[in-house]
Amino acid sequence: MQYRLVGTKAIEIYWKETNQDLLSERHAAAQSIQDYYGHKVAVNEGYQTILILLLSSKLNTNTVILEVKDLLSVLKTNFISKPQTWKLPVYYDVDGQDLIELSTSCHLSRESVIEKHLLGLYQVEFIGFLPGFPYLSGLSQELQIPRKQTPSRSIPAGSVAVAAGQCGIYPQESPGGWYVLGRTPVSLFDVNRAQPGFLEIADNVSFYKIDKAEFEFLKSENLNPEKFLNG
Repeated sequence: MQYRLVGTKAIEIYWKETNQDLLSERHAAAQSIQDYYGHKVAVNEGYQTILILLLSSKLNTNTVILEVKDLLSVLKTNFISKPQTWKLPVYYDVDGQDLIELSTSCHLSRESVIEKHLLGLYQVEFIGFLPGFPYLSGLSQELQIPRKQTPSRSIPAGSVAVAAGQCGIYPQESPGGWYVLGRTPVSLFDVNRAQPGFLEIADNVSFYKIDKAEFEFLKSENLNPEKFLNG
């Protein structure tokens, strides 16, 4: 782990190299830091980084770095809770402009794009951008495409999208630069639920295909996300 200052009130911890245990190590480190400092800091995770925002004026960056190094020297990676596995329905927009552009860019038929997306086994690497927005690893190499040069002004809530080697799900309507494959009727983030966002870091996600009628039905039912727990 390497440490560097970001401005005067933030510290970034970063890993130069990735390995299969990095997610568990990073998440355990982030949880340990948050538990140690409580409301005095905000801790945000990235693929290979942790950003510690110092919210208390009594905290000094150099002191915090020394304390965190000591804290993480005895880090237990089994701190991470057992991940859950979710199987989420998606109505794929075969005639959508984004899917057409992705199909053209990847030299695949639209049906092949959908098939390869469905075959993916994804993992929640971290959550950010919007409350409840999961960044999912596991996207097929054949579906690699950069972010849009000009972002869309409005992407509907529930949109399942890909870009830059990642898959994500928009929890609410938002501008965005990812290519939308379709939509899930499952609400990813709801402030009225006991746990507003049900996906957590390290959870596993797969998708299954539904038609428009089933999409409308499931959306109208506003089902508890636990219905989509897989095993």
